[in-house]
Amino acid sequence: MNTVLRQVCLTILSGLLFSASAHALPLCGSSLTFDSRKFCEKPWTIIVRMAANNELAPYALWDIDEMKSIGSQLGFDVVIGLDLPGQNEMRVYHVGRSPVPFDPRKNQEFYQGRALDETALTRVPISGSDPLPSRRLAQLLKGAQKFFPSRRSIVVLWGHGFGWSSRARAAAGTAGLLTNDQNGSSLSVPMLRQILSESAVRPEILISDACLMQASEVVTEFSGFLPRAIGTSQIQDFQSLPYRRFLSIFQETLSTTQENEVAYRFSQRVPELFRAFRERYDRREGASSYLDTTNRLSGSFSSMDLIEWRNRFVPAFRQWVSIVRDSLARDPLLSPAFKKVRALSPVYENRSIELSSFLKLFMNEIKTLGYPVTGPIYAQTQLVAERLDQSLTGYFSFDPSSQTRSVSLYIPTNRDEWRARRQDFSRSIFYFETGMGTLLDQIYP
Repeated sequence: MNTVLRQVCLTILSGLLFSASAHALPLCGSSLTFDSRKFCEKPWTIIVRMAANNELAPYALWDIDEMKSIGSQLGFDVVIGLDLPGQNEMRVYHVGRSPVPFDPRKNQEFYQGRALDETALTRVPISGSDPLPSRRLAQLLKGAQKFFPSRRSIVVLWGHGFGWSSRARAAAGTAGLLTNDQNGSSLSVPMLRQILSESAVRPEILISDACLMQASEVVTEFSGFLPRAIGTSQIQDFQSLPYRRFLSIFQETLSTTQENEVAYRFSQRVPELFRAFRERYDRREGASSYLDTTNRLSGSFSSMDLIEWRNRFVPAFRQWVSIVRDSLARDPLLSPAFKKVRALSPVYENRSIELSSFLKLFMNEIKTLGYPVTGPIYAQTQLVAERLDQSLTGYFSFDPSSQTRSVSLYIPTNRDEWRARRQDFSRSIFYFETGMGTLLDQIYP
């Protein structure tokens, strides 16, 4: 049996065993103690890994206060694994509902330098002493399932993100996500895939509350075993999920939706969270607020159906790469046109471009070159754009005039940049399955 087939069989078997063991527990009632909770299951657990032992600490405290305003409910538990400055370990808490109403007038300055308010938080005896972000995440997932069994889960990754990287943080630069500023370590995307694929907790929704993570190269890593991903392809400037509204909408979705449709319905509604965020900003612009009123809000978010992405987008993109490569061999004008489109596309901090904008600009450019709209290169580009839209259950941009889908793709600006990053990107499943690296080799020989 080859390695890939063996891994598929083991994944299916572990899923069946987990399903059988999880559903052997009765549903939880309304009267629970911490000690009795492990002997019943709820429909959902929301697991939030917060890497905040850095300048993000006040924002973590702020978000935790928002979570406590709703707290765990009959249908779900909220569990956080928290790193803060001065801590040598990850501390895990079960989030209850605070008796003190949330005060929306509090801002970042209020939380600066403050300690965690443990009101409505219950410390969970999960070991988090290992300094490596990978092991802390694995310990959190394992402990959450042990103490708070559930049928389904959402995993939120909260902290710094830098997009695709096959390596963790290095001394010469920054890479990965969930960075630990105390020891300089971080979590690489392949390691994250390994942790999630091997964990008994297989989230229905993976949410990256971190910058730059809604990238083609990143989401493809999870598309073989996770159904949904939510995140942004941009820098968010301390604009995290509005957790009070997040939990409120999740609770409402649970009460109005069949259990097997909750993930889909909720992922559709996530853009609504940021629409409300923008409306609140517009109302308070110029007032004292944690938002920087000297600059307009920027950024975009998307909810992705990873099954659609895997089954429809990736094959279409692979065919597009093949057609473009064949056309490049025949038409010397196509390579300069490709580079021109790259230069015109919206670009993010990690040098990736906004994918939907690139595809639209590329269609316009090849029409200018005289390619017919019925020809293979134009038709396939159009098909890839359609498959991208079909892979999205929702998207939102703070710029009302923008139609960006908040899914990025790395395309270098020049040959030297591609040579410097080729090895890293060539390790991604996306490059392996689509042949994107061979196309870029042709563009930047």
